[in-house]
Amino acid sequence: MERQGSSQSQSHKAPETLTKRQRQNAQKRDAQKALKAESEAERLATLSKHKRELERSKMIEQFSQKGKGKSTGGGMKATVDEHGKLVWE
Repeated sequence: MERQGSSQSQSHKAPETLTKRQRQNAQKRDAQKALKAESEAERLATLSKHKRELERSKMIEQFSQKGKGKSTGGGMKATVDEHGKLVWE
């Protein structure tokens, strides 16, 4: 029964007792994680910049169409007939 307890302690080593290869692998993993986090942050920054540019261009387009797109009376023209009444044509 004592063997089971000692084998469990060997599989969960403290960081000070890692082999050279294990330390190297851990450093590689940490470096890869840092690189991945940096590239993800850059991707998110680029995405947010792109979204802001799209929103800005949409706003400019909406403001430029505001004066042109709508006409009073749905495009109909108002005139006064010979009796002095307002007529939509």
